[in-house]
Amino acid sequence: MKTIVISLPHRVDRRDTFEAWNKTQPLAFSFLPAAEGDRIARHRLIESGLLDEGEYNFGPGALGNALSHAAIWRNCAEGTEPYLIFEDDACLRGDFWKHAKPILERNLAACDVIVLGYNTDSVVALRGSDGVVSAMRFDETVKKRPGYFESYSRLHDVRPNLFRCVQFWGLLAYAITPASAKVLLSTCLPLSSREEVTLIGEDRVIRPYGMDSMFNLALQKGMIRAAACYPALALGPNNQMTSDIQTTVNIQLAC
Repeated sequence: MKTIVISLPHRVDRRDTFEAWNKTQPLAFSFLPAAEGDRIARHRLIESGLLDEGEYNFGPGALGNALSHAAIWRNCAEGTEPYLIFEDDACLRGDFWKHAKPILERNLAACDVIVLGYNTDSVVALRGSDGVVSAMRFDETVKKRPGYFESYSRLHDVRPNLFRCVQFWGLLAYAITPASAKVLLSTCLPLSSREEVTLIGEDRVIRPYGMDSMFNLALQKGMIRAAACYPALALGPNNQMTSDIQTTVNIQLAC
């Protein structure tokens, strides 16, 4: 299994933090230079089928992030190995691989994606074997305490359970196979805000603005099969002030 971490070339600080948090993990992390959305010609993306014509809902940061994930999916689809994919603000629980390894070995072939970490500032919707969907919200107060992620990176806790995933936000940590990579490429591209995503647990809809939005649109339409573990085996600060995705989006919307 290949283990890939997406990171912008100039964000040495984030790579250093990622390595400090996750240095005890028995994984060989390979850093992939993330695409820089402000250096990409949109007309070329439209011509190559990666972006819908007339699409401006994806800011430069979100665009670069989406294309980085898509590039990894393409590489995975062309090979024979599953991929374990992280963003560079992921902090893995101390016993991450102890639990993730058997989860992936037993279940990855039956899913298009297994989600091991997600944003906790938004709803995660999971379906139990009884068919009931639970829309979970999180209190992030503890994550703001000094030293929290250093402690989390040493934490050994109970085995998480795996549930059918209906909606999640943030492509923080997940695994795919070559077969499922092809499914993701066909269902999440081109990037487009033509259709709406219904926010589970909230009485509103949004237009896609990032790759996780496209992912959730495909989940909503029943085009992909996802499972997620709870509790998560990876967490991130998800600080919009320092995010390489959100800060760019917020600037675009404010203009």
